[in-house]
Amino acid sequence: MPTDLPPLVWNGGRRRYLLAWERRSDGWWAHLHHLEISPEPAFSLADVFVTVDDWQPAAAVEQIVGQDYSKVGRTNAAPEDCL
Repeated sequence: MPTDLPPLVWNGGRRRYLLAWERRSDGWWAHLHHLEISPEPAFSLADVFVTVDDWQPAAAVEQIVGQDYSKVGRTNAAPEDCL
């Protein structure tokens, strides 16, 4: 079954989508994404799901067997971001 979803990785005890890799002055970083369920939605059912999007050092990310990482983008950080 084909899917357009990014591959999953392990990070912090949960599965997260790997959106991209970025090389910075201190090494490689992973752009990760996942959804969390809010225990108490603020206003409506739409508030139940909270998106979490952040960068983690590559050492904090583990591959999951069977995932295809070949299409994950790799970029170099802008020089001013590496200072």
